[in-house]
Amino acid sequence: MISGKIFSNWYIVVLALACIPLTYVAAPASKVKFEQERKALLEKIKTINRILAQTESKRKTNTGQLTALNKKIETNNLIINSLTQEIKSINQQLNRHLQKINTLQKELVQLKDEYAKILFLGAKSMHDINILVFIFSANSFHTLLQRLRVTKQYAKIRRTHFQDIKKVDLQLRSQRIELEKQIRRKKLLLQTRQREHQELQTLKQQQSKIIIGLEQQHGKLVKELNQQSAAIKRLDKLISDIVKKELLAKKTPTIEQPTNSSSNISTYKQVLSASAKALAAQFTQNRGKLPWPVKTGFISNKFGIRMHPVLRNVQVENLGIDIQTQEKATVHAIFTGVVKTISFVPGMNQVIIIQHGDYHTVYAKLASVNVKVGQQVQSQEPIGIIYTDKNGVSELQLQIWKGIQKLNPAVWLTKQPIE
Repeated sequence: MISGKIFSNWYIVVLALACIPLTYVAAPASKVKFEQERKALLEKIKTINRILAQTESKRKTNTGQLTALNKKIETNNLIINSLTQEIKSINQQLNRHLQKINTLQKELVQLKDEYAKILFLGAKSMHDINILVFIFSANSFHTLLQRLRVTKQYAKIRRTHFQDIKKVDLQLRSQRIELEKQIRRKKLLLQTRQREHQELQTLKQQQSKIIIGLEQQHGKLVKELNQQSAAIKRLDKLISDIVKKELLAKKTPTIEQPTNSSSNISTYKQVLSASAKALAAQFTQNRGKLPWPVKTGFISNKFGIRMHPVLRNVQVENLGIDIQTQEKATVHAIFTGVVKTISFVPGMNQVIIIQHGDYHTVYAKLASVNVKVGQQVQSQEPIGIIYTDKNGVSELQLQIWKGIQKLNPAVWLTKQPIE
C-alpha cells in the first residue's frame, strides 16, 4: 500500500527543483550602435572620395589633396577602431553565451536526474498496484479523497518536471544557435577589418607619394604660404576695422580716476540695444549647437597655430577653421543676423560678415554671394556659393568673433561623425 506521506515528500522535492532559477543574461544592444556609427563613417568617406576626386582631376599634387587623403586615413582608422570594439563586444557576448550554456547543461542534467528519481520512486512504490484499485480500496471516503489527491499530485509533478526539462532544453538550443550566429558575425567582422587594414596601408602609401611630390615643390609651397599669410592678414584687418568702428560707434565714454597720471583717463563702455543683447544671448546659448555652413565636408584646417603638413619646422596660424567641401557647394548662415559687410579680399575671394549682436560670423572664399548689406538673414539661409581654386580645392574659411576676440568655430558647431 502506498502512503500519502511518500507522495507528499516527492511533491516537496519536485517543487524545490522547480524553483531553480533559469536566468538569461541578455546581450547588450550594441550591434545597432556600431552599425550606425560605421554607416555614418562610410558616408563620410564617400564625401571625402568625391572631394579627393575633385582635386585629383586637376592632375596636380597639392596640399588640398593631401588634406583630403589625411582625413580619409583618419576615418579609415575610426572604422577599424569601431570594428575592433564590436569584435571585443562579441567576444564578451560569446563568453556569456558559453557560461549560460554550461549553466543550462548542468540544470538539464540535474532536472533529468531528479525526474528519473521521481519515476523510479513512483514505479517502485506503485509496483503491482492498480491505481483504481488503490483509490477505491480506501476504507473511508476521506481516505479515498486523500489517495485521489496524492495520485493527481504525482501526475502533476511528473508533468511539471517534464515541462521544465523541455524549457531548459529549448533555452539550451537557443543559446547554441545564438552562439553560432555570433561566431559567424565575428568571422565576417574580422574579414572586414582585414580589408580595412589593407586599404589603410594603400592609403598610407599614397600619402607618402603625395608628401614626396609636395616636398619637391618646396619653393612653390613657400610662395603659396606667403600669399595665404598675406590674405589672412588682409581679412583680419578688414574684420578688425569693422568691429572696432562698430564698437566705437556703440560706446559711451566714462571718466575714471587717474592712477599714476594727473590727467583723467577716458574709457569706453559698450552700449547694445535690447534686441542686440537678446540676439547675442541666443548666440551664446547655441554654443556647440550651431548648424554647419555647408551640407557636406570636413574640417581641413583647425583653429589656432599648427605645423605645416609638408614644410618642416614651419608653423601656420588659422584665425578660424577651413571646411573642405564639394565644388559649387551652397554656403549657409549659421545663425540669424544682419549682413554687415560684403567685400572682395585678394586670396580670400568674396567675404561675407554677418552680425549677431556683439558676435560676428565670417564666411570667406566664396565664388558668389546672394545677399545684400543690411539684409536680415535667418539661420541656415543660403548666402553664397563656394569658390574652387586652380587646384580643384573647394574650401570655406569660417570665423567667429566676439568683439575683437577670435573664437574657435569648431566648438560652436554641432558635432559631426568626424571632424
